[in-house]
Amino acid sequence: MQLIRVPSLAAILVVLAAPAQAVPTGSAFTYQGRLADGGNPANAPYDLRFTLFDAAAGGASVGAPVTLDDVAVAQGLFTVTLDFGAGAFRGDARFLEVAARPGASTGAFTTIGGRQELRPSPNALWSAAAADVPWTGVSGKPAGFADNVDNDSGGTVTTVATGAGLTGGPITGSGTVSVASGGIVSGMVASGAIGLGQINTAEVQARISGTCPLGAYLRGINPDGSVVCEGLPDPHAVTTLYGPTTFVSAFLGMATAPDGRPVISFYSDVNGGRLLFAKCANPACTTASAWQVLDDAGPNSVGSYSAIAIGSDGFPVVSYSDDTLGTLKVAKCMDASCASGTILTTVDDHPVNSVGTFPSIAIGTDGFPVISYRDETAGGLKVAKCVNVNCTGLNVITTVDNPPNSVGWDTWIAIGTDGLPVIRYRDGTANTVKVAKCASAGCNTGATITTVATDVGTGPGRLAVPADGRPVISYETLAAPKRIRVVKCGNAACSSGNVDHEVHPLGLGGVSSIAIGGDGLPVVSYGAPGLGITKCGDAACSSGNALSILDKPIVSTNVGVGNAVARGADGLPIVVYTDFYSVKVAKCGNASCN
Repeated sequence: MQLIRVPSLAAILVVLAAPAQAVPTGSAFTYQGRLADGGNPANAPYDLRFTLFDAAAGGASVGAPVTLDDVAVAQGLFTVTLDFGAGAFRGDARFLEVAARPGASTGAFTTIGGRQELRPSPNALWSAAAADVPWTGVSGKPAGFADNVDNDSGGTVTTVATGAGLTGGPITGSGTVSVASGGIVSGMVASGAIGLGQINTAEVQARISGTCPLGAYLRGINPDGSVVCEGLPDPHAVTTLYGPTTFVSAFLGMATAPDGRPVISFYSDVNGGRLLFAKCANPACTTASAWQVLDDAGPNSVGSYSAIAIGSDGFPVVSYSDDTLGTLKVAKCMDASCASGTILTTVDDHPVNSVGTFPSIAIGTDGFPVISYRDETAGGLKVAKCVNVNCTGLNVITTVDNPPNSVGWDTWIAIGTDGLPVIRYRDGTANTVKVAKCASAGCNTGATITTVATDVGTGPGRLAVPADGRPVISYETLAAPKRIRVVKCGNAACSSGNVDHEVHPLGLGGVSSIAIGGDGLPVVSYGAPGLGITKCGDAACSSGNALSILDKPIVSTNVGVGNAVARGADGLPIVVYTDFYSVKVAKCGNASCN
């Protein structure tokens, strides 16, 4: 059996597939061929099977095979209509394979010859499919037609004109429309279209929002329009608590008790030198409820150096020096006012050395006191860790720093946010301020020691730890006129990233003290001559500082020589200080003490 194909298949297909009217042609096309059986033209019905492939050999079939039963063949000629579906012809090469068997037969089909390439007429059917999905299968499509969808709206735009406020038109081909210089006027902007979210507050001041409460004044306006308020100046209250007498020491201690009333320790040379205690009658400390003599060890002189803290039981505990014996002592009050007695303990009585000067006390996370102080004889920094709230047990004594230099001057200790002590002290030989960050609660397992300031004067300074855990440290400069500066540590150990700023440029020096105010920012007191205070404007005291003089000398030139600042119960600063023969308290009426 042999199939003889029409030589001019393409021409036949074009003619037979062309539509007579402007109607869709569909996907069917006419195929005409010649079949020979045994070398003679076939004259009988035959079953024919047509299979479409995408390659001349091998490849894959396209669509389902078309099988036609009992096709009439006369003189070897036959004509059939084939339809492989709408997706069969998309412009790619296609090859037709024909198989036959005698009509009314169920036997196997015999493939006749090789595959015949169909071109080009059946592929013209693809143009009809492209009418439905016009960009499918097309290469080199213009931008915007990647999804095979022609979104042309069918409009008839031939020119683009530019209206009010614009320039660049009319455009008939290509061009750029832009906003003309001065072209946008207020009438073109819709009401509410421009608000705070559309302006640059670094260049344009936002509308003022908010007001200051009663009793405050407008201090400034933030870029976003919010207001900065400050309490109306409320004159600070200055009270003389003790004196006049012959002499009081510059080393004062002050802390705020749980009931909001400050407690104060100080030295008076009455009766040869004794340690006194005052419990303020109110949070402003305008009077003292009771004076107590904590230690009158006559004929010994005691308490010329003292510091005070509130124990874990809420009762005051005072560290101080026995100046005659050269020992470190602790007085633990038995009630909030020290009225019912105290427990006096010698914490460090070195057999040879004189110890206990410049003591500072803090309460550890275990509720037991920890004290930093100077070994006068060895010229070193020491720490005593109490083993109970009264410091009456076998306390742990550690030398933290004892170089060839004379160190341990003006110590001040605080508990960091990590629960470990951090100590500020002065190297008197090198004229530097150093910080020791303890590795344990008693500082008996080593410490990280860092020099944080140079060219430091002899005026004692203090240390405080804010909520960020990075200490702030006050000190006096060495060169005249004396200045007060603050170091803001870069980390909890002050070992890197420290910054140093001046907080008072007017030549006031002497003792300085530092605390953290109710707003979380440092406040620094200093004196001689006159008691001054600086409310820092940021955490590093680098800008926005507010400077005030709380007490000016009238007769004595030693006002503020000794001072200690603390945060009052209302979050506002309170300062205890000396006026040579007297002990005074200044309670600020606002955060800036102005």
